[in-house]
Amino acid sequence: MKKAVSIFIMILALFAFSSAQQKDSTKAPDQAATSTDENITNLKGEVDGLNESYAETKATVGALSKIKVSGYIQAQYQVADVMNVLSLNGFKSPGVRQAFLIKRGRLKTTYDAGLCQYVLEIDVTQDGVGLKDAYASFKEPWMKALGLTIGSQDRPFGYEVGYSSSMLESPERSRIIGNLFPKEKDLGAMLEFAQEEGPLSFLNVKAGVFNGMTNILNENDDNKDIIGRLGVKLPFQDIGLDVDGGFSGYSGKVTDNDSNKTTGGTAYTLDAGSHSWIAATGQKGKTFDRQYFGGDLQLFYATPVIGGTCLKGEYIQGKQPTTSTGADFYNDADPKTAAVVAPLYNREFAGYYVYFIQNIDPASLQLVVKYDSWDPNTKVNAADFTNTTTTLNAGDIAYTTIGFGLLYYVPWASNIRCMLFYEMPKNEKLTNVTSGSLAKYAVNNTSGTNLNLLTFRVQVKF
Repeated sequence: MKKAVSIFIMILALFAFSSAQQKDSTKAPDQAATSTDENITNLKGEVDGLNESYAETKATVGALSKIKVSGYIQAQYQVADVMNVLSLNGFKSPGVRQAFLIKRGRLKTTYDAGLCQYVLEIDVTQDGVGLKDAYASFKEPWMKALGLTIGSQDRPFGYEVGYSSSMLESPERSRIIGNLFPKEKDLGAMLEFAQEEGPLSFLNVKAGVFNGMTNILNENDDNKDIIGRLGVKLPFQDIGLDVDGGFSGYSGKVTDNDSNKTTGGTAYTLDAGSHSWIAATGQKGKTFDRQYFGGDLQLFYATPVIGGTCLKGEYIQGKQPTTSTGADFYNDADPKTAAVVAPLYNREFAGYYVYFIQNIDPASLQLVVKYDSWDPNTKVNAADFTNTTTTLNAGDIAYTTIGFGLLYYVPWASNIRCMLFYEMPKNEKLTNVTSGSLAKYAVNNTSGTNLNLLTFRVQVKF
């Protein structure tokens, strides 16, 4: 009986399903077609919307992939042997022997579209926010070897000027570089030839026209400075040696902006016979030559057993119109300010530096020894300074500095580098001075001239 009831129920269900299908089939053909077209149209609209959304997302991702944000911070502790040394190294408070500070806090944004680049870099420290790089660069599309860069950029001179501060093996650049190229940057336009592959891939040529006022001051005259470097890279892979080097030149003008109205502007030149400065008045607005010539060389050798060895150095000489201190880049004459501008001194200078870098542990530890020499006035020597020679001053005294330290690259965090570095600057000893303001630089007198400085720095890059 139960089996008969089940069969009956199944027959009723099949009959109901058949009636429903027949009822649907009685719809008008055009009505059924319209319903189907609407469904297809709606489906197509949804697909088009997804495609449009995907295209927008792809374009956004493609643009973002060309943007790179990078930077680093250098936090350090410095302690000097005596007071006031930190203020000579840019610290704002005299009378401090030890201090913590942020030496550099760089944030760099690069938009790289292949043949063109946009770069903006700022520096944030306890002293505020400063401009570093801000330039646009372009390459020709055929050989992709010739490029133009315009804006705030490194001056194309020598090796250490353009060497990244995050890669420096000493706390700061050499004394000669700091005096001749303060802030390393300038505003101008530069052409560069650098072939990635081909017969001239060993060659790098840079030449540019710049304001000659650094990158944070406005131009104050119509003169422009021309700077250039011819560089080569010669790898000798069979013996594990790389030889890089180059020759550089700088040709520019410096305008005397001495604001002393009584003299009409003063400019000084050195008398070779008396070894004293001779003043010429009425010089305001006149220009004087700024000329540098230099050569640099870097040797990288894969030393067997002990690891990589690097020896690099640079020599520069020339003419440098500057202030009486001899260490100031004469660019403080912004016509928009009412600040008193100092008279101009024409000096001939020479200087050099040498690095020796040895890997102790190839993966994490390096030994660094550095020696640099700076002579702001090559026309005089220590014996030319006397008690009665009032026109020669501390700005004419030569310095040498020896420094040594360790660099430690943290193995478990490759973006962290630690530096411990000790520097010992020494001035030339004046043999004929016993009194006066220069007495502290005399032979056997170290009062006020001990500039030794210990730096411990931690650098983090991203």
